[in-house]
Amino acid sequence: FDGGLNTGLTLRTVHVKRGVAEVRAGATLLYDSNPLAEEQETELKASAMIDAVVRTGADDEGTQKAAASSSAGEETKNMAGEDKKIILIDHEDSFVHTLGNYLRQTGAEVTTLRSGPSALEAIGKLIEEGNKPDMVRRSS
Repeated sequence: FDGGLNTGLTLRTVHVKRGVAEVRAGATLLYDSNPLAEEQETELKASAMIDAVVRTGADDEGTQKAAASSSAGEETKNMAGEDKKIILIDHEDSFVHTLGNYLRQTGAEVTTLRSGPSALEAIGKLIEEGNKPDMVRRSS
């Protein structure tokens, strides 16, 4: 043992049992943490999961409004990430998956690759095939 320690922390979870969703969110507290800021961050983390649980898909109000606008002949607004190709390089950081989800919600096409030579090869192949990404982001 070299004294190093790499741990995974579960800071966001949703447990659904018998139609009831239990949402839990946490924070990493350090000696210099600001308690109010940590509480606000935890509430923000939980709110995203709560939003996902209470959404009703096609019955969601936003979806209904978009469908109504479209059927009324109104032009629908393009999503900010529409037609964008983004590659995220995962360097053993679970946040990269959360980031990927946020980017997908903008309409972007997101691919996550594990850090290392295989990621570089995959990106090179995409470029050779004419599928150059609009953005590449390495998590750290």
